[in-house]
Amino acid sequence: MRQHDRFYIGGQWVAPAGAGTIEVISPHTEQVVGRVPDGTPADMDRAVAAAREAFDNGPWPRLAPAERAAVVGKLADLYAARMGEFAELITEEMGSPITFSQLAQAPQPQLVLSYFAELGRTFTWEDERAGMFGPVTVRREPVGVVAAIAPWNVPQFTAMTKLAPALVAGCAVVLKPAPQTPLDAYLLAELIEEAGVPPGVVNIVPADREAGEHLVSHPGVDKVAFTGSTAAGRRIGSICGSQLTRNWVPARGARQQTLAGEVGEGLGWRQVVGFGRRSGGLRGGDGDGASRVELLQLPQQVGLALFG
Repeated sequence: MRQHDRFYIGGQWVAPAGAGTIEVISPHTEQVVGRVPDGTPADMDRAVAAAREAFDNGPWPRLAPAERAAVVGKLADLYAARMGEFAELITEEMGSPITFSQLAQAPQPQLVLSYFAELGRTFTWEDERAGMFGPVTVRREPVGVVAAIAPWNVPQFTAMTKLAPALVAGCAVVLKPAPQTPLDAYLLAELIEEAGVPPGVVNIVPADREAGEHLVSHPGVDKVAFTGSTAAGRRIGSICGSQLTRNWVPARGARQQTLAGEVGEGLGWRQVVGFGRRSGGLRGGDGDGASRVELLQLPQQVGLALFG
């Protein structure tokens, strides 16, 4: 069993403020396969403070974009060398078939990192435009501290679509993985440290909704990036709206496919996996991906049921 007893905050592995734990249960065996600390509001306060310090006083947002892109590129290279481990971890914790994890769950985040590393080197960060009273300089600057909240169904890809652009732009990030899938985030933290990302620029705290809501409403957060359920998205949108916090909330649910009855009768595993791909299994990044298949022993006449 994989066990972690600390959070990655401020470039260090720090003890949690509380005594609670999150148990990671394999959908395949229904056994506990991992255990990590359960983040509290106090842990979120510490993570936001570290990100705030890194952004307000640290070197990261003051580096040239090409320098930040080089670090993100190094992270992409390190990620590529560990994709097999990411695939195994994600399958173990959230249940997607290992072939899907090898095909998409692990490679897609690496592609996102590589894409933004290259974009950081070629993007026009400042240009001059014609204004009403003369030339106007338009400069793209980092927004500040970003709260990034990822769902369980495509944990690394959805996290990376927030983390990679934020890093290249010069932001600092507090990443909250879903409580169902925190294990892959610990491997990511190791790579972030190895890539030379400065302390406090990325902070990782697995937690449930209470601590997540505390993070979203924290006055030290400048932008919230979220992927997940519609209900949670509405709540986050409401909080951000009341505080005028910038936000990116594509909330359309994290769907799964459930096969009811006797899978062996008329519907083999090869067909099951193919069905999942056709109905959205490769589109998990937008919240519509059916990236996990569950089996229920229900009466045979129930047949095949989909829940979204």
